[in-house]
Amino acid sequence: MTQEAAPADIFPSSEKSRPAPPPAGPGKGTPQPPAASERPGAQPAPEPAPQQPPLISSAPVQPAPSAAGALKTGPVPAQPRLVSYYRPKSDRDPTFSPEDYSRLKEAELRRLEAEEQRRLAESRKPKEPAFESRLRLQGIIGTAAIINGEMYSAGQTINGAKILKVGSNYIIGEYKGRKFRKVLR
Repeated sequence: MTQEAAPADIFPSSEKSRPAPPPAGPGKGTPQPPAASERPGAQPAPEPAPQQPPLISSAPVQPAPSAAGALKTGPVPAQPRLVSYYRPKSDRDPTFSPEDYSRLKEAELRRLEAEEQRRLAESRKPKEPAFESRLRLQGIIGTAAIINGEMYSAGQTINGAKILKVGSNYIIGEYKGRKFRKVLR
C-alpha cells in the first residue's frame, strides 16, 4: 500500500503560528494538549504524582543453548521478565470445570485401585521357603551337630550355608547374607 503525499497547506494560516504539539510517545495514541505555560491566563500545572513501580523487571534472560550445544557469542539483548503477584488460595486450576475435576478424581481412584490390586497379587505369590526349613537338626555332640544325617562343626558349610556357631541345643548359620537359628526338637 502506498502513502500519498499530503499537501503543504493543510492547516489555515491562524494555526501555523502556534507551535506544533510534541510527537506522541510510544504507547500514547493521542497527542498531548499544549503546555500550561502556552495557554493564555493559565496557572502553572501541578507536579505529576510519583509513578508506580513497573510490573516488568529488566533482568537479562539467558539464551537457551542451541541444538549443537554451543551458545551464540556477542551481546545478549535484555528481555523483560514478567512478574506475577497472583497468590492463589488453592491449587485448583480455574480452567477446569467441576466435571473435569470429577473425571480426574475418578481416574486417580482407578489408578490407586489398580496399584492396590497389583500389590495384593504380588503378596499372594508363593514365596521361596526359608533355607533353614531344608535343614533337619537331629542332634548335638559337643561342638558338632548332626544335620540331615551328617556331622558338621562351626566354620563348615552345608548346601551353601555356613555354620557360625554350635550351641547346647541350637545352631546359628548364615545363608546369602541372612543369619538364621535352628533349634533341636
